[in-house]
Amino acid sequence: MPTATPVGGRRGTGVEPDKLFVGDNPEYPTLATRMTEMTARRDGEPVDPEQALAAMQQAAAWTADPSVASQLKLSASEMTDGRSFVRFNPMKLETLMPGDTLAIPVQHTNATYKMQIENVTAHGDGSITWSGRLKDFSSENQASITQSKGVTIGGFSTPDGPHVLEVRGDKGWIVPSGTLFKPTGDDHDRTGVHPMGPGHDPHTDPIVLR
Repeated sequence: MPTATPVGGRRGTGVEPDKLFVGDNPEYPTLATRMTEMTARRDGEPVDPEQALAAMQQAAAWTADPSVASQLKLSASEMTDGRSFVRFNPMKLETLMPGDTLAIPVQHTNATYKMQIENVTAHGDGSITWSGRLKDFSSENQASITQSKGVTIGGFSTPDGPHVLEVRGDKGWIVPSGTLFKPTGDDHDRTGVHPMGPGHDPHTDPIVLR
């Protein structure tokens, strides 16, 4: 089998996707195989190879950025209610294929989990869901992220409880779901939407935050 070229090795020198071996996923050995799948999910919209290559170098799709809070339309109380604000890279999600691993940093617990991508579903309306589980935990858990144009919603069942990710463009937050959702006694939160947690599908049960 050809030796893998480091992901960043060709950036800025004219990327040749069909000759560039990336990562350790045998189902998608080259950048070209990933770009073919990414383009199909986009209904034929082309993918910039250098942007995809740069995104693949990142372990996570977001980084902590407290300055994001002032750039979102939030009340003063919402800025201090437990949300950890993040800067998000949508392209990182797009590069992920079944068998890949995504780092899930949770700032308020100072933990980073590893999400094993098991399925990627293009819903035909421009939205895509990456689903799987968090690795290295004996208990059953679920993790999923759905991305559409300009909006990303995710949910993760961690040992510290379920967490919610919401992003608009490249700005958003991750937070324990109990911070934002208040049960009403009928398995719905105060917004009338099924709360995030095991069994929640963010595509069919979208989150509506206050």
